[in-house]
Amino acid sequence: MGSGDELAGQGLLGLASAAAAAVLLVAWQLHARRATLEHAVLLCFALGQAYSSATLLVGGLLPLRAVYERPDLLEMMHRSRYLIFDCAALPCVIWVLVLLFFRPLETGQLFGFSAQTLRTCALSVLAVVHLVVSCLAAGDCAKYPFSTENCLGILYWRPARFTPRMRYPWLFVTRSLWVLAAYHCYTKGSLSLLLATAGIRLAFHGHMSQWQHWSWEIFAQPLASAALFTALMWALEVTVRCDWRALSQCVVAWPGGATALFSGMQGGLRF
Repeated sequence: MGSGDELAGQGLLGLASAAAAAVLLVAWQLHARRATLEHAVLLCFALGQAYSSATLLVGGLLPLRAVYERPDLLEMMHRSRYLIFDCAALPCVIWVLVLLFFRPLETGQLFGFSAQTLRTCALSVLAVVHLVVSCLAAGDCAKYPFSTENCLGILYWRPARFTPRMRYPWLFVTRSLWVLAAYHCYTKGSLSLLLATAGIRLAFHGHMSQWQHWSWEIFAQPLASAALFTALMWALEVTVRCDWRALSQCVVAWPGGATALFSGMQGGLRF
């Protein structure tokens, strides 16, 4: 049986994993019923974060004997966490931000061009930027040495330091988030995206700094990612409506439609 600290650490990872699983469930049902580009990139982001949380939880639940016998396997598992979430899934946030920016302009014009033309051009450029940034970060992440950290009895691996290329996705995403969050706060009067951006910046500080980090970040990161997902979902006018006396009746709603959150309720609802 583990020590008190270890049990606390496992409990916190379990809570974080539950938040990541809830986010993934919402994203999955939303995309299944309305497969738009916005919902697709939200799903990719949720999948990456769910994998990252599950990796931490599995590593935290393994007995010490397994860790000592196969440290190479554990290191490879934690390395994959950075490759999948940091390098591939994280830049999906930028897709949501670009789509949010063009939403009010869908039927108008900007600089003499139709909004749809500019949207297509912006997304094409973004696809190239996403690919380049992800490949550069993944190239360093795949070969850079990792070191071990321990917090509340939870042993995990992280890069010995984040190289400039490994920081590209984080700097790209957080700076874009600050700009759009401020714009969203000014135009909509909502602080949700601004607060979620601050939470991401705090929880993933070690990913944006070459050397400095806090060992407790692993417990805050899934919760901060879930908060960012929720803020982006609200910005896209997607909500989760629940009767807290009967959670099986939760519904994911968007303008013009809705679907059951849990598989026990069949079919989509239309408003």
